[in-house]
Amino acid sequence: MNVTHIVGGSFSGGLSALCFGVLTVQTSSYYRTFSNDGRSVKPVVWTLEAFQLICSTQYLYWCMVTNYQNPLALNQVTWVFMVFQITAVGASVTMETFFAHRVYSLSTKLHLGMLVQVLALLLFGFGAGWYSSFNRCHLWCLTVVGTP
Repeated sequence: MNVTHIVGGSFSGGLSALCFGVLTVQTSSYYRTFSNDGRSVKPVVWTLEAFQLICSTQYLYWCMVTNYQNPLALNQVTWVFMVFQITAVGASVTMETFFAHRVYSLSTKLHLGMLVQVLALLLFGFGAGWYSSFNRCHLWCLTVVGTP
């Protein structure tokens, strides 16, 4: 029995349980405050954030427990890291699209809602660009330095 995996699993599990509790409280507050939002919008918010939390917890466990004292393992891009980055950008753009709709419906000025939506799409562009440049840089580093 490896004590590192027990302690590390307890730490990352406790941290993810704490974050999941905060997410659930925020979601229930959102349900109560914005009860007029559509039924299809509410589960999307919680599902995206929960999936992102699951991916970040898995990646945290992989970095801090599975590969403890193995800095060369950080050269590897795992599927969890890639999925986390994609869901982070997707969740951010989705939430900001909801915010743009809220700004438009409260102010009834189209240009304010459009401005927020354009900024959300710029965020998506920068996020996707960063993601692709990170992968290209990582693959270049692996070919120059070599794999562990």
